[in-house]
Amino acid sequence: MNSMTRTFGKFMHRSPGDNARVSVLLKDYEDVDRLLAKLVEEARSLRDAWHGMVMTQLGAASEYVTLYDPIVGASDGHGRRAEPTPEPLLIRSFNLRQAYADIKDDMVAELSAFEAGVVKPGSDARDAIQPIRRTIKKRENKRLDYEKQQERVKKLQRKPGKSAKEDALMHKAEEDLDRLSEEFTIVDTHLRESLPPVIEASFRIVPPLLATIISIQNRLLGLAYTAVHHYCLENNFQSPSPPMDIVISDWETGFRPIQKEIESLAIIRSGRVILQPMKVGEERSRSVPVSATKGDTKNGVTRSTPGPIPASGPPRPRLIPHSPSGYHGPPRQRSPAPTSTVVGSGVATDFTVATGLSDSSAVSSPGPRVAADYFGHATARTSSTIANVAARKKPPPPPPPKKVTLVEEFVVALYDFSGQGSGDLSFREGDLIKVIKKTKTDQDWWVGELGGVRGSFPANYCRLT
Repeated sequence: MNSMTRTFGKFMHRSPGDNARVSVLLKDYEDVDRLLAKLVEEARSLRDAWHGMVMTQLGAASEYVTLYDPIVGASDGHGRRAEPTPEPLLIRSFNLRQAYADIKDDMVAELSAFEAGVVKPGSDARDAIQPIRRTIKKRENKRLDYEKQQERVKKLQRKPGKSAKEDALMHKAEEDLDRLSEEFTIVDTHLRESLPPVIEASFRIVPPLLATIISIQNRLLGLAYTAVHHYCLENNFQSPSPPMDIVISDWETGFRPIQKEIESLAIIRSGRVILQPMKVGEERSRSVPVSATKGDTKNGVTRSTPGPIPASGPPRPRLIPHSPSGYHGPPRQRSPAPTSTVVGSGVATDFTVATGLSDSSAVSSPGPRVAADYFGHATARTSSTIANVAARKKPPPPPPPKKVTLVEEFVVALYDFSGQGSGDLSFREGDLIKVIKKTKTDQDWWVGELGGVRGSFPANYCRLT
């Protein structure tokens, strides 16, 4: 019952003891407690972040060693000689792993300073100021008890025509009020005297903790910079690094020949991945979907296999068959069977430049697929350029089309659709398709464009935006 009365009394804003000075002291106490807790929490997060970073760097360097280090016995009995990794590349990889291993060992020793210099002192300071919280709560309870008794005394004093019994109750209530007033005064005086030094000492410990964090970070940065700088000097890397556009240009210079070499392999050239743009993350889900009808070439014969079964969902409308009156899309071309000069299925290929490919080995395709590479450059990929990757440079991109003054119209795909032929436009649920040509009804095949690819699609599989 007393607890409930005290709870209601907190909202009545009465005196004594409820003055501005005590309120400021209590607010400062809560502020310093939150500040110390935040420092301890952030110091632990910073320590874990440094540890995670150095372990990630060491793991990446170790993977380079695993990638470039030759596999002992991998070529035994396979009839071909494995091409060894160049010695300078191996040396660089081993040196990089050793450099990050040294950084990890040094950083692990330094990271312990977070615990000894920040986390433990901050936690000890919080523990030291916690007992005074009980004094604050005790003072608040005494204040509410005093106010409750004060109201009782005033009520008895205002009552007219009191009897002898009521006079006795009033005197007893006044005695209790004096006792509660004395108890509250003792607790309030103790809090006013003891709380300011505690708050001042707690605030004084904050600057040294911040200085310790800064000092630890400076040492960690120095360790990492020194190790990486020495590695760069020993392995002929520029330190500090050149501008980012130069780094990207050098990377592309080394990556593009390897990309062409890998894409010339038959197992890659005939797969679906080569037709997709080189995107990662969320952009991949918005890339051009590949038709479910894939061609498996074997011994010069093309065999079509059905696409995957669509996911369950609301019932789809009936697929409209291609009719003589409807639009059939662009003329459908059939790829000629590859000649014997093509490095096709069943022919082993090494990771070397495909010098055996010539112009006569190019395979025709319905049209170019325009996609974006990893760095956002527009790249026209066709089956012929994939098969003839080492023969010549890529042709210049076509001039941009003239701006159309008409308002563009788009539809949103309601279902997945895998094209039934080379002239069909494949899409996934949620794709935004640009309408190129349409009829008067949606129970027909329209012409659309998605990701630079044009083709016909069933209009009743989409809705207008």
